[in-house]
Amino acid sequence: FNINTANYQDGGAYSIHQAQSFKQIGASKKTLKLNSGFYPEASNVTFQELIQAKNVWIEYNSQTLPVNITSQSFVSKTHLRDNAINYTIDIEFAFNRINNV
Repeated sequence: FNINTANYQDGGAYSIHQAQSFKQIGASKKTLKLNSGFYPEASNVTFQELIQAKNVWIEYNSQTLPVNITSQSFVSKTHLRDNAINYTIDIEFAFNRINNV
């Protein structure tokens, strides 16, 4: 973006040593990869609901913050096929690191 650096007290003169154009910083979001730990097979429904949920929050650094689940698919795991059930879920915080209000 460009800004006006003209000094109107000096008749509208501007300095060529002061930047007039700046790179606009895009949206920067923090992402995390979460591992569930080992859960019984009966918890599969809970993880499926988490992946499909519209509103999700996480307790992070003593704050409750909104997140978006970015994992695209969910495959139910069973003790017979997978032995130990451990899920990995990708999330991103639902707000920009830099406020752009």
